[in-house]
Amino acid sequence: MSEKDDSLLSADELAAIEDMVASGQLDSDIFNANVEAESFAIARNEESLGGSSTAIFQINERFHRFFRNRLLTELDYNPRMAVAEPELMKYDEYIHSVHSPASINITEMSPLKGETLFIIHPQVIFSCLDNWYGGQARPLTITEERGFTSNENAIIDSLCDLIFQSMREAWAPYVEIDIRPINRDINPLFANIAADDESVVVNRFALKLSDESVDPYIDVVYTYQSLNLQR
Repeated sequence: MSEKDDSLLSADELAAIEDMVASGQLDSDIFNANVEAESFAIARNEESLGGSSTAIFQINERFHRFFRNRLLTELDYNPRMAVAEPELMKYDEYIHSVHSPASINITEMSPLKGETLFIIHPQVIFSCLDNWYGGQARPLTITEERGFTSNENAIIDSLCDLIFQSMREAWAPYVEIDIRPINRDINPLFANIAADDESVVVNRFALKLSDESVDPYIDVVYTYQSLNLQR
């Protein structure tokens, strides 16, 4: 430490302050004494989509456009469908909100790390099939034990092809992706792409039917870590 006197106040100034305190001329109120301090952990790392949210939404907009065009061209189906807003959720919370049966498609989507889910609500499949055979899209009550018929599985194959093609185009301005199917099931609890307490980014493309008692959708689910590493 330097031996030089680095005092901010001179001896005369300090003496003057002592005299003011002794005489009561110096206001004794303490500045900010009653302000509550907010605790802050310097090392904390809160999960947030941040700037990625805009990019994901743009990808969703592109997917929405490409996929609807392909549905009309390939399956002669033109549903009303909303653009998905990316939502950050815990995997356990999300996967328990999906009911069986549904078309649960697990894929690798390189160069993203980990696995990606493409989930098709059963009513989307039934509506496509009805429309293909010239009927009206109508809700169908099903039980958890019910599987998909051969015709319904053929529709699922076609839908997945259209979804994967559209997703590749949607991502193209950012990165060239390759989608490789790994497994397909009807029970969402068999889809273990993340630990229960891990975060996932859910993108729900909701379809609208004339019967509003049913809310069909197509979900695209990324692990948070895969998108975080891709930034």
